[in-house]
Amino acid sequence: MPDRRDPQAGRTVRPEAAVAVTPAHSAVLPTVREVLRMEPVARALPEVLTGRDRLDAPVRWVHVAETAEAARLGSGGELLLATGVGWPSDEAALRRLGRVLIEADVAGVVLELGPPMPVAPAALVEEFRTAGLPFAVLHREARFVAITEAVHSRIIAEQMGALRARDDIHALFTDLSLRGSPADFIVEQAARVLGSPVVLEDTGHRVVAAAGLDAGDRAGRRRSSPTGSSGRAPRTGPATERGRSCRSRRAACAGGTWSRCRASRTPPAGRTCWSRRR
Repeated sequence: MPDRRDPQAGRTVRPEAAVAVTPAHSAVLPTVREVLRMEPVARALPEVLTGRDRLDAPVRWVHVAETAEAARLGSGGELLLATGVGWPSDEAALRRLGRVLIEADVAGVVLELGPPMPVAPAALVEEFRTAGLPFAVLHREARFVAITEAVHSRIIAEQMGALRARDDIHALFTDLSLRGSPADFIVEQAARVLGSPVVLEDTGHRVVAAAGLDAGDRAGRRRSSPTGSSGRAPRTGPATERGRSCRSRRAACAGGTWSRCRASRTPPAGRTCWSRRR
């Protein structure tokens, strides 16, 4: 039998489910697709039976869960590994198990085929297919300990990398502020760090400084700049910036609104667009 880890032994701290998985948060989490391509899983010959459209769902953690009770105690976003040793055999109970797993909002289920469960139960496959839940089977024996170790190491390493990057960015802009750097230089550094266009506008929506813009962006900004024909930048609203879906956050200083940052929700290649009011 493959190595199995006692679910109560050596428990580790994991990301809190109370924090909603946003696009920015999920960027540091592996997807179901990526987990299935990891070496400990790939060598067991995984086959996806259902939920192909949701293989890019983020995996918050990995658990070995052989019973419905264990799965029910999850917090959502987990990828469950099982051999089927604790699964029921009759169709009605299997359907109930499927509904429990679906309602637990797990990221997916991976079943190792073997003596306890030589084939994927048809009733379970049907429930998962209806719900669109990713369900994969492993045609060879897998070391579940190796799988959980690989996934958890990836999650923790990327979260640490994100924290270090955040600290570096905070230190950079704190230093720029203390040095009294001009607005155009700060905007240039922001565009470099974000790999994205950054525009500083005053409260009248006139462009004060911009960096990281392509030719089309620059032409449009010139037309809407204080020296252009309109002298006023068109209001794009909180949701868009040149067709990109954006989110907005206010920053306050001395009790008043100092700026507004608009960041793309679905940036290409990790890019983010920002609009700052002064």
